[in-house]
Amino acid sequence: AYHMITFKAISERLILVHLETTDGPLYVLQCYAPDTSYPDAIIDDFYNSLQDAVNKLPKKKKLILLGDFNAKVGQSSHENWAGTVGKFAIGEKNGSGDKLLQFCSLNNFAVMNTMYKQPKHRLITWHSLTAWTHNQMDYIILPVNQKHLARNCRVYNSIDLDTDHALLMMKYVLQTKKRKRFKSVLRKFALDKLLVEEKKKEFEIKLNRAFAETFDNNDNLETKYEKFCNITNTITKEVVGYKRRKMVEGMSLETTELCA
Repeated sequence: AYHMITFKAISERLILVHLETTDGPLYVLQCYAPDTSYPDAIIDDFYNSLQDAVNKLPKKKKLILLGDFNAKVGQSSHENWAGTVGKFAIGEKNGSGDKLLQFCSLNNFAVMNTMYKQPKHRLITWHSLTAWTHNQMDYIILPVNQKHLARNCRVYNSIDLDTDHALLMMKYVLQTKKRKRFKSVLRKFALDKLLVEEKKKEFEIKLNRAFAETFDNNDNLETKYEKFCNITNTITKEVVGYKRRKMVEGMSLETTELCA
């Protein structure tokens, strides 16, 4: 379960969404990088803006980067970029792919849709209008230390979209925070009451009587110990009771006793 906290258009190519989830805040950066027809300076500006957006996020954060990066990371890049890209990229790496890999490596990110073995048609994210050219240019990226939150990441071709891009989806696990369990508080007997002579005598008489009526010489040691503990606790509770809990400011004595 989640709900949106903020939605911010950083630029015409970057959108930041802040979600509150059952596992704390989650930030999603939607990206649309310039393609290779743009000058290197514009592509560099995009990555500078992206880096700036990442830097402004809290250090301890859950983050998903996704979108059309217009970059080909290359099927053999895992040899030099292990951990950043997986073995299941396709095509030949281009200049924009190098920039994306450098950005991911610098931030310790992993390109998730290259991490899972899939048929080729589930790796291709873009088809030319002529259907002769196929590329992998759209990516979902996670911090390496959050890879375990992803279960799978692949293209779904069965969904008909009015675009030359295919639908890329990732299964992402939101871990539910465990509720804190309150430890049972060990209640203490009001043993200071035994300093009063009358209470002390009452305790001794009742304890001796209970021992005499309960103990059997034929009992084994374990049974005798269990009876001793039960009798002692029962008589102590009966004679002196428990210590009063500390009063909570604003709480009456009656309410305090009910909470005991």
